[in-house]
Amino acid sequence: MKKLSIIAGAVLALTGATAAGAQAFGQGQWVLARSAVGGSHFYPGVVAGMSGNQVTINFDDGTTETRPASQVRPYDWRNGSFVSCVWRPDGKVYGAVIQKISGGGTQLTIRYVDDGIVATVRTGECYSD
Repeated sequence: MKKLSIIAGAVLALTGATAAGAQAFGQGQWVLARSAVGGSHFYPGVVAGMSGNQVTINFDDGTTETRPASQVRPYDWRNGSFVSCVWRPDGKVYGAVIQKISGGGTQLTIRYVDDGIVATVRTGECYSD
């Protein structure tokens, strides 16, 4: 039984999970998290701290919230990722594909799906599902 416990502990350590099944997040780690005002969408931000099962996140739009760890996941946006972003001229949100990540990870060059327009936006103007 000890061998099984050691193996399980090693798997948890490698995946970043905890024994309770929640993800462990470190201060300064980029994440995607649900916002209290954003419903089921995941917004980018940086972990400010973690206490028990609660993660405090400095979102890229300038807001800070404390969310349950179950509503936080590792940041996984890459070139080719589908996101939804604000189109500045009308303030509405449209689907887009990331073409390039720059500005230390805080700027995205995206191509809007509907019309193919390429734009550079701040990550705080986008979310994923």
